Amino acid sequence: MIQSITLAITLAALLGVPGETAGTTAGTTAGTTAETGALPVQAATMHVTPDPLEVTTFFDGADVHVTGDAPAGMGLAVLLTGEKQDIKLKKKDKVWGLLWMNVGEVSFEALPSTYLLATSAPLDELALAPQRQDHGLGLDVLGASSGVAADGDGPRLFAELLKLKQREELYGTFEGTIDTHPAGPDRVSFSASLPVPSRIPEGPCRVALWGFTDGTAEMLAAADLAVRAVGVTHDIAELAHDHGLIYGILALIIALVVGFATGLVFGLAGKGGH
Repeated sequence: MIQSITLAITLAALLGVPGETAGTTAGTTAGTTAETGALPVQAATMHVTPDPLEVTTFFDGADVHVTGDAPAGMGLAVLLTGEKQDIKLKKKDKVWGLLWMNVGEVSFEALPSTYLLATSAPLDELALAPQRQDHGLGLDVLGASSGVAADGDGPRLFAELLKLKQREELYGTFEGTIDTHPAGPDRVSFSASLPVPSRIPEGPCRVALWGFTDGTAEMLAAADLAVRAVGVTHDIAELAHDHGLIYGILALIIALVVGFATGLVFGLAGKGGH
């Protein structure tokens, strides 16, 4: 009898361990409850394609497709983030009322190189800013979650940084773009597309599925997404990174050749006009 009880407890413990697969498929599992002894219920699954995302010579951007299923009745958000980086911005001001000069700098720490967020409903309907801030869900709370001070020039410069990132299409929020459909008892299937720009940095990215219930956010699943340069693009990036001097010399030679060829063409065209 004691051996049977021990075996049952061991099996229950094994079944209650959450599972997650990095890469194209990820999922989380809810554990058993002590009161009911019920078997675990899978909370969400998520599939990311393409993986890896290959950046070729003529890469003009692509859509990252995220599909899966989740518990019904939850608001959903899919967030793609790149590697975190520290960014420093120079502050400029007029000196003696005449010349614009650098008068200091502001640092923003641990900002993602890429930030693309899709949601199933407007963000403020899923959760208010204070509830989203701890998880960095939304461009409106990204500055606070990255340690930007609420006073001084920090908020103004951060707003300008966000505008720059949005113009480059590296940052973006796509509210209400996640499609959901019933997928069985208490389940919904979902699909989202995140537009990745041509200038996305090479390196690891993270795709996370978030669920919202009564204004509270919880991560349901996560997966890694590799962004890799291939072909000539990879060779040029590798040359610039590993052999900076040679890369600089070649770039100078190419610039000189192009300049000489342009001058020659326009020179011949000018002579032909007389």
